[in-house]
Amino acid sequence: MQIIYKNKEDKFYSRRVLSHLFLPHLAGSAGVPSRCATRLCFFFLSAILYVFLLFSSQTPTSATNIPTSVTIRPSLGLTLSSSSVVLNLDPTTNPFDNETVNIVVGTNNPTGYWVTMSSNNNDTSLINTNDTTKTIPTLESNISEADFPANHWGYKVSSNSGTGDSNTNYLPYVSGATIASNNTKVNNDTTNLTIGSKIDYLSVPGLYKQTFNFTALPIMTTNYIQNLNPELCTEEPMVVVDNRDEQTYIVQRLKDNRCWMMTNLNLGAYDLTQDLTSENTNVQNTVTTSTFNGWRVSVGTKSYTSGEFIVLTASNTSDGLVNDSFSNAPYGTLYNFCAASAGTYCYPESEVSLPSRTEHDICPAGWRLPTGNNDGEYVGLYNLPEYNSSAKIRAPIKNGGANFARAGYFDSVPTWQSIDGRYWSASLKPYNDLMMSSYRFNDGNIYPTGGDERYRGDSIRCILQE
Repeated sequence: MQIIYKNKEDKFYSRRVLSHLFLPHLAGSAGVPSRCATRLCFFFLSAILYVFLLFSSQTPTSATNIPTSVTIRPSLGLTLSSSSVVLNLDPTTNPFDNETVNIVVGTNNPTGYWVTMSSNNNDTSLINTNDTTKTIPTLESNISEADFPANHWGYKVSSNSGTGDSNTNYLPYVSGATIASNNTKVNNDTTNLTIGSKIDYLSVPGLYKQTFNFTALPIMTTNYIQNLNPELCTEEPMVVVDNRDEQTYIVQRLKDNRCWMMTNLNLGAYDLTQDLTSENTNVQNTVTTSTFNGWRVSVGTKSYTSGEFIVLTASNTSDGLVNDSFSNAPYGTLYNFCAASAGTYCYPESEVSLPSRTEHDICPAGWRLPTGNNDGEYVGLYNLPEYNSSAKIRAPIKNGGANFARAGYFDSVPTWQSIDGRYWSASLKPYNDLMMSSYRFNDGNIYPTGGDERYRGDSIRCILQE
């Protein structure tokens, strides 16, 4: 995509290809030249006639019960109606402009698809080609075209099928944003993506560019995450659904050969309508909906003995975001350890000689918290060259990273978003009954055997029990 801002004396024209995906099509066989075809037909007919005459005195035979089968392979295709978006802006005659691209998806996956939009460099701005310090940033909030601020750009989507999300306002862009989805098989399902931008006389003239990649992924809900067959979890990321609240997660087998959730647990973002039982959660005893929903708070009380969790929103995070600005990984929800353990590891701070780990937690059934400390699964991940730096474990999935988000933590209120990542393990911190081992990192360092007081709220990533 590119924005062209021109003075009346200047003329600019160029074109930028947006990345898009195509499925290969099977080509039919080429026709045989007619002269050859005539000869072939003659020889074939002669042979058939000859054989028929030779065996005409024999009793005709037939074959029955011939096995016949048709294989329909899984298919997911995405095309764009245009390979570029060009907006010509002039602060006098045309300060605002927009253009629409149609995103067309077809799939025979019974549970549908989703499409993400990501920039090549994870930058959310349009960048001047002559001076990279000059940019047109994305919007700061949802806004109508009438109120569109100068020197910004944004997008909106509408679904022709009526099943996807539609926006009348323009939205701020975050890399990796989901812009289209459908929960069933579709043929030529169309979503209209409109890019808009506005300038004024403060904008530096020139050509502003950004390249976007559109990726279609299947929604794999034939088996919910609770019933995921380990053989289906491969190094290719897949989308699954939590049957407790219908939220989607990405799962993938990492280089440690373990199947990990690649996005943070967000259980509790919506009030549960079904109890947490051993059928849907890694628990032994049922946690009722009233109990779990009652753990949701806006301000933590630093409790070791009562479950608490805070759902992160743009209004309560310290950075005003709900996704990591580096990878676009969603922050999810923060849980104190009593809540993370499904109300089973809620020992008062005065108690000593605690169990070395929790066996139960709020991960989906068939999943669990990773182990911590020196021999734990977080250290196992850190010991691999693919995940031994902060940049690598924070890198998005498409770049081979583990997609860990810097979601911060809560003491009383959420803090350190975009700065710190803290993830609970199942293991007690040695020699300190007030702390559980946790996986911690910031922009520069990783602490795979870190620890956090049990009353604090940290993020949760679950791994598949195999």
